[in-house]
Amino acid sequence: MIDTPVEASGDGDSAGSQSEIPIALRTLIPITHGSGSFTGTLTGGNGRPGAGPTQTYAFDVPPGVDNMSLNLQITDPLYLLEGLLVDPNGMQLSVEGNVDVNGNSTGAMQLSRANPRPGRWRFVLLLNYYTSGNQTSLPFTAQIGFDTAQVSASGLPNNPAVTLSASGAPVVVPVTITNNGGLTQEYFADARQHTSTVLQFGTILECGSTATELPAACFGTYLPTQVSSAEFLAQSTVPITMDAAQDVGYLVGGTGAPDIYSRPVGPGTIAASLSEPEIPWSLWVLFPSEVGPYGPAGAPVAPVQTAAILKLKAFDAAVTSDAGDLWSDITFGTNTFNPLVLAPGESGTINVTITPNPALLGKTVSGTIYIDTFNGVVQSGDEVVGLPYSYTVSK
Repeated sequence: MIDTPVEASGDGDSAGSQSEIPIALRTLIPITHGSGSFTGTLTGGNGRPGAGPTQTYAFDVPPGVDNMSLNLQITDPLYLLEGLLVDPNGMQLSVEGNVDVNGNSTGAMQLSRANPRPGRWRFVLLLNYYTSGNQTSLPFTAQIGFDTAQVSASGLPNNPAVTLSASGAPVVVPVTITNNGGLTQEYFADARQHTSTVLQFGTILECGSTATELPAACFGTYLPTQVSSAEFLAQSTVPITMDAAQDVGYLVGGTGAPDIYSRPVGPGTIAASLSEPEIPWSLWVLFPSEVGPYGPAGAPVAPVQTAAILKLKAFDAAVTSDAGDLWSDITFGTNTFNPLVLAPGESGTINVTITPNPALLGKTVSGTIYIDTFNGVVQSGDEVVGLPYSYTVSK
């Protein structure tokens, strides 16, 4: 932010004749031949934890980009950073830090996005003040790349003319992945159909709360990727209100955005709703609270129940892999997650198995296998690339 003095009235000589207008600077990064780069300087650090200076950069994504990456490097890994990729609709579709999957602070940050929407994106860089004391400022470098993901799936069917037998052996497709970023990553495959489904998700106690009653209760729920509509519900015997917000990140701070507010939808029931092409995933926190005024004893104790109703791309049960699927586990309570761990520069293979459903005999099946990452320290991950598939089920 820059405070710029502007003359308000009079001759500008008196102390009361000046006002200040805050101006936010946002640098537009030029993209040439599918790539761009920029540099900057990290400043601050006072030994107390909390988000420090924020820097925002913008760049334009043209139509037809299959995948996008943003990589950042610093020379001192003791600087604690968090980066956000924000789409043209204002949704934070990648939240990453400069920590690897084991919680080790590193000199790199790696953000990815499959099938980015065309338009103006933003990269927001946050710094924790509780950071290295080796210097008062530190330069960083960063690169933006389009269609740079190194993922191939030899033999993946992607034509309705291709038939797969429901009575024959399942089809195994090796998906080869190279980690071309600067952080160790955990990769897995997430297969989704092109059709959508509506599911109800339960909630758990969050925010350090041990109470299931108002006024102290706070709840959380985990959203998978590919959610286009979310309705967070709360019900009580007393008048209540609520807001719900995404809450992922590590050390620098939870995102807290988007933050949506509730409206009455029925007797004793409220809902906070959001619809977007894709809603930020992983942990969301629900904050129900009672509506005053209260008596001398304060807010009364009252029961409260919460849930989430999500519209999302349906999981394809016919597609599995030896890396499991974290988002399917979160949705259905299974335990398949067995990610492929790749250090920077390493390559590996996830074996995807397609077992055609005999109930769909003669019908065409189509969808997308997303190759995703997840960092349990940050409690978030990225959709790196989407691999389309289609086939017709035969005997």
